[in-house]
Amino acid sequence: MQSRSDCRVVRIQRRDPELLRSLDRFHRALIQGSSTPPEQFMDFVAQRLGDETMLLILALVGDEPTGYALAFDVPEHAFMPEWQRVGYVTQFYVTPERRRQGVGQVMFDFIVRWLASRGIREVQLNVSPDNPVGNRFWRRQGFVPHRVRMKRMIG
Repeated sequence: MQSRSDCRVVRIQRRDPELLRSLDRFHRALIQGSSTPPEQFMDFVAQRLGDETMLLILALVGDEPTGYALAFDVPEHAFMPEWQRVGYVTQFYVTPERRRQGVGQVMFDFIVRWLASRGIREVQLNVSPDNPVGNRFWRRQGFVPHRVRMKRMIG
């Protein structure tokens, strides 16, 4: 656990029904409008709890869950020589009413310390160009555009 003012971070490594309910609620808010079923994420999390290369955290202000993040220690990729071992933040969410109050900073600081403790020196993530709040936050954390990810719909 870590705290800054009244925010603390809890790492989820075992099945705790109360924490997992909060996680499910936040994940549903994060993917609102997505075609991916939220149950798929919870099944994935349930299978990976306890995996030392996965960091799943929940932020609390007092006893109130206020956000979550999911990050990984990602190894090299055999078929992509440019891909070296990195930390990867795959999901990051803070409730709208708790944004700009330091919750995201506390969560990100926790992630950075975890990655550094594993010997990782670089962290990557994806953020949509249509997400100005997220882009501002990540730029304040020192992130810079790195690659362009493109998509095209077919059929």
